[in-house]
Amino acid sequence: MQKSSQARGGPEVGLPRLAYRVAEAAEMLGISPMSVRRMLGAGEIKAVRRFRSPLIPAAELVRFVGKAR
Repeated sequence: MQKSSQARGGPEVGLPRLAYRVAEAAEMLGISPMSVRRMLGAGEIKAVRRFRSPLIPAAELVRFVGKAR
């Protein structure tokens, strides 16, 4: 019997992602993870600290991309 992705700890279907890890955000922006870390350090992108790594809210990525236009 196979378990659903939710039971395995995966995302629940139909819910939007609220935040992304550095590597995920970098891939979405088309830049390196190091560049994302530099932008976090410079305050260009804000993140929340949860667990061990920073999480970048989806709204923050939308704000950053919108600001670049």
